[in-house]
Order: sequence, then C-alpha cells, then structure tokens
Amino acid sequence: MRFQVKMLLLFSSVMLLSNSLLFYFLYTSSCKLVQDSFGMQTRHMALSIVHNLDVEKFKKVAEKTMEAKARQLDKSTVLAMPEYKELRQQLWQLKNQHGIKYLFTMVEYRPGQYMYVIDGFPLDYRGKGLSLPTEIETNHYQDLVEAFAEKTIKVSDLTYSDKWGAAVSTFAPLFDSQNHFIGVLGVDVDGTEIHQLMIEHRRKIIIITIISTIAGLLLVYLMTRYLLAPLQQLIQKIHRVKDGDLRTRLDYERHDEIGQLASAFNEMVSVFYFNQLKKKSDELQKRNEALLCINQLKDEFLARTSHELRTPLNGIIGISESILDGIGGPVSGTTRKNLLMILAVAKRLSNRINDLLDYSKVKNRKIELHAKAVDVSRLVEEVVAVCQSLVDKKVEIRNRIREPLWVTGDEARIEQILYNLLGNAIKFTAKGYVEISARRTGQEVRISVKDTGKGVPPERIDAIFQPYEQAASPEQEGIAGTGLGLYINQIFG
Repeated sequence: MRFQVKMLLLFSSVMLLSNSLLFYFLYTSSCKLVQDSFGMQTRHMALSIVHNLDVEKFKKVAEKTMEAKARQLDKSTVLAMPEYKELRQQLWQLKNQHGIKYLFTMVEYRPGQYMYVIDGFPLDYRGKGLSLPTEIETNHYQDLVEAFAEKTIKVSDLTYSDKWGAAVSTFAPLFDSQNHFIGVLGVDVDGTEIHQLMIEHRRKIIIITIISTIAGLLLVYLMTRYLLAPLQQLIQKIHRVKDGDLRTRLDYERHDEIGQLASAFNEMVSVFYFNQLKKKSDELQKRNEALLCINQLKDEFLARTSHELRTPLNGIIGISESILDGIGGPVSGTTRKNLLMILAVAKRLSNRINDLLDYSKVKNRKIELHAKAVDVSRLVEEVVAVCQSLVDKKVEIRNRIREPLWVTGDEARIEQILYNLLGNAIKFTAKGYVEISARRTGQEVRISVKDTGKGVPPERIDAIFQPYEQAASPEQEGIAGTGLGLYINQIFG
C-alpha cells in the first residue's frame, strides 16, 4: 500500500497542475472572445451615433462651453442654447434607441483635462449620473486619454465597479465638416448580463476542473490498483474454490510468474470442475427423461379427454340435424333458429376438439388423410349455413362461390379448415361482413376469406400460425379460443 500511496501523490500533483493551467487558458481565451465580440458591437453602435449626430451644432455648443469655462460664466448660458437642447434631446433618443447606459460628449479644455459638453439625459433630468456643461472629469480613463491623443476610436475592456456596475466604454472622435477634430463621443453600454455570464462561465469551468481532477485521481487510483490486483484476485479465487465454486478462473494472459501461477491454478480447478459437471449432467439427464414422461402423459390426457367430449357432441350434432330434417315432424321458425344455434355451437366445439386431437397427432406424426372427390362449393355452403346462426346482425356472411368446385382431398379436413377460417374471421369482426371466395388455379382451388375486422398487426402475422397463439389476447378482446386453428390449417394446407 505504501507504493500505491506514492503513486497517488505523484500523479495527483501532476493532474492538479495540468488542470489548473488548462482552466486558466480556457477561461482567459473565452473571456477575451466574449469581450471582443461585445466591444465590436459597442464600436458599431458608437459609429452609428456619430454618423447621426449634427457635428456643426455640437461644434457651436462646444465652443460656447469652452468660452463659459474660460470666462467662468454660469452653465445656464450653455443650457439655454437651442442647439444644446436639440442635441441633448437627440442624444436622449439615440440612447433609448440603442439601449445605452450612458451617452455623452466631451472636449479637451486643457492638456489632460476633459470637459463634458452634452449629456444624453432628458432636459428635465437632475438625478444621479448627469454631467452638465463645463464639468471636468476627475477620474482617469486611459482609453479616453488615448482617444483624444490619437483621435481614433477606443473601446475599453469590460469593467466592473460597485458604483457604476459592469460596462464597456467606447470613445469615438468627432470631426467637423472641415475634418478638424472637435471632441469625443462617449458610449457606456451596460455589461451586467455579460458580466454575469462570465462569472457563471468561470464557475462552470471551476466545477469541470474539479470534476476532471477527481476523475484523474480516480484513474490514478485504479491504475495503482491494477498493479496490485492480480495477487489480491488470486487470494479471492482460492477462497472461492475453498467454498465450493469450481467455475472460477483467473483470466491473465501474462508470461511472468503471476501468469504461470494463474495457469496452474486454472488447470487444478478444471479437474475438479469436470468431475462436478459430469455428476450434474447425469442428474440433469434423469430430470429431462422425467419431464418427457410427464409431457407424454399430458398429451395422452388431452387425447382421451377430447375423445370423451367428442362422443356426446357428435350425438348432439346428429340429433339436431335429424330434427331439422323433420324426422319428428315440422319445426317452427323459432325452434329451427334455436336448433341451428345449438348445431353451430356443437360443431364449433367439435372443431376445437378436432384441433386438439390433430395437434397431438401432428406432434406424434400420426396424421392420416382419406382423399376422395369433394365439392368445395357444397362444403362452403354448409359451413356458412351453420356459422350464420352465430353471427351478430351487424355482420353479414357473403358466399361468393356460385359454381361447383371439385377437388381431391380429405372432406373432413377441408370442412375443418373452413370452420377454422370462417370462425376466426367472425370472432374478430364486430360489424361489416365476412366474405369467402374461391378460384381454380390449374389443378388447385384457392379459397380466400376476407373480413372487415380489426386485422392482424404485421409483426404478429408469423406468430399467429404458431400453436396456442392468437391475433389478440383474450383478456384484451374478450374472445376465447385455443389458438390452434391457424396452426392446424397451415399443417393441412
């Protein structure tokens, strides 16, 4: 651990120094970029105001101000000038138009002394910050001095004081029509928002620096741990093997002594693990044989139960058909309707039982087909007649097969397929119609069932042809079913 502590101290010192330098350069460069951008905006703003200012009138007011200062006249001589009032009103309007904090004009009274001429406040303003004509600026502003000395525009950096807040000052030279230098226009733009953004930016950089430093220290810690981890892990693995975990391994691809030790450890554990795995494999084989036996018992139970149910259902179907055929005398309309309902429900249940039996036979590969000549149109007509009694008044069954269609096939299986297709369409059609049609293609007859029901989502099309799968769950649709119909149809189709 002493070595690990030394490594931590060394790398943490380097990390802290590099992060501090990165913070300093990142912060200064970003602040410089923001200040340059803001200064450029104030520069264009000042030049725009100079362009709109009537310099000849300002020259006249400036001369009068110089005379009043030299002769110690009262300020009112300047304040009463129409040109002064007009220019002050104009500066006030420009100040509001550009959102400027302070707007003023100055002349050089004596070398190094700069006197206010016109301020950008309203004529009736007498509050804080107003600078009247003949007043001398007592504070030293280097950019103001350079603007008078070099007669060029000067833009200061963003400054902050408790008295005036944050601002960027721009001093633009004023020239008369003869291109003679006559004074300076001062523009102070409020930089409070920019100043706050820079403070927030500094705070974020400090946070990022702290986080990166912590992350670096964590990385250093992990690196030192990596140097000591192999021996610690070997000790842990030995304890796990001791506790009975024979699947543990040391994954080291190293060629030193630790690598050789890990290889010997893995070989030793592999021998123990192989013996244990063989024992568990034998137990698993016995359990699989027991599960197969249980599954076989389940299939036999389903087959026997289905046979027991099919016998009374066939009796119900036979009796219902006999009564409908008039074996016991004429049948009234209401009785016929009820008998058709009983016949339809019985055949539907019989069809589901056949699906269960066929599913069991498919699993055991015991399906038998008895082919003969079958008229598909007759079978469709009989199935439609039975299903018609189960249909709600909002659903219409349309039989589009008008001519006999003879095929060679198992009549019972074809009838079962038709019951599955029509029954499935009826179950999922709340209103509209269910239409069955057929067309001959060579030696084959293609039967189609179309309905106006909800339909099947594209991602479910493959799934509904699997055993015990339905287009929608019974809990959602309120529709019961075994989910075997389409699977059986696919097998027989």
